[in-house]
Amino acid sequence: MSRELISPEGLRADGRRAHELRRVEVRLGALAWSGGSGGGGAAATAVDGAAYFAQGNTKVLAFVVGPRETKLRSQALPDRCSISCEYSVAPFSFSERKQVSKSDRRSTEMALLLRQSFDSVILTTLYPGSHLSLHVQVLQNDGAALAASVNALTLALQNAGIPMRDMLCAASVGLGEQSTPVLDLNFSERGSDTPEITCASLVHSEKIVLLTEENKLQAQHLQPMVELALQANQKIFAILKQETKAYSEAILRSRGIINA
Repeated sequence: MSRELISPEGLRADGRRAHELRRVEVRLGALAWSGGSGGGGAAATAVDGAAYFAQGNTKVLAFVVGPRETKLRSQALPDRCSISCEYSVAPFSFSERKQVSKSDRRSTEMALLLRQSFDSVILTTLYPGSHLSLHVQVLQNDGAALAASVNALTLALQNAGIPMRDMLCAASVGLGEQSTPVLDLNFSERGSDTPEITCASLVHSEKIVLLTEENKLQAQHLQPMVELALQANQKIFAILKQETKAYSEAILRSRGIINA
């Protein structure tokens, strides 16, 4: 490996152990915009669901528009809802200076992965002839941006009331010294040759919906890394479930449906 991830005491540079996530922060609905780019204005009122998901210094804003009638009838699918996804990265988002644009190849690849993943999870047959737009903006990228994007979109879809087969959660795992799986690498921990996977799974069935690999990884190391990612997805689900419940209760209290 190009660098040491775990000290002899079993700790990483930020004090975490190999199996520990960074701190997660979640905001839903209108609150998502206060965690994102600030304000929101017309953009905030035009969306049907929004979520802000932060994991350490990686910060992602996701929002959903639709399902709505397609503008061109020829583009409508008669038996299901069509889905599009836009993935953009703020120019200032990287810990290391790097030029990015909405149209660069990496963003296109990320958008495709996200669209394909959620196309298999959303109950699209409930909205025939309509269109659903998914949007992700990476505000700050300090590692695991794809996993954070999956989690942010899951929350935004829930906020929009879009039915899904199951909750989709994701985590990334790298490979440390002595072939030790290391959860949720940040940029300072990632070497140019560090093997890393991103695994998105359905939380109840643990069916893997998305699995990507960066850098060369020997086959015998994959299973332990996937197992750690699946465990992390359950932890992330527990956080998302708790935050969604708290948000829903706050809405009900504000409307006088339940007591404060």
